Amino acid sequence: MGLITEGNCCDHIIPKSQGGTDELPNLQWLCTRCHARKTAQEGGGARGRGGSNL
Repeated sequence: MGLITEGNCCDHIIPKSQGGTDELPNLQWLCTRCHARKTAQEGGGARGRGGSNL
């Protein structure tokens, strides 16, 4: 079982680099650790913009 943690990073479900949009159905809130893991699995995420933490 996982640990429930407050999401503090806005994540694109389908990365913008893969055709994802900024529309609400493509956004989810993740904790920092989960966001970092997902970004690494996707190959880097936002480059040169400092990520998408809000």
